[in-house]
Amino acid sequence: MTETDDLPITAVRTTAIFCRPGCSGRPLVKNCVRYATTRDALAAGYRACLRCRPLEWVPAA
Repeated sequence: MTETDDLPITAVRTTAIFCRPGCSGRPLVKNCVRYATTRDALAAGYRACLRCRPLEWVPAA
């Protein structure tokens, strides 16, 4: 388990990606599904967003 596993995740059905909260990508709400962790999104077949990189942990300031 990593620090990224604790993030709430939004996945986009039409692109098959998942993002961190606050990602600059703006998908339509009707195309989104929520997952509790990055592991859940990966297990469902989604890949990580290349903009917000939800698999890369950034420590809190």
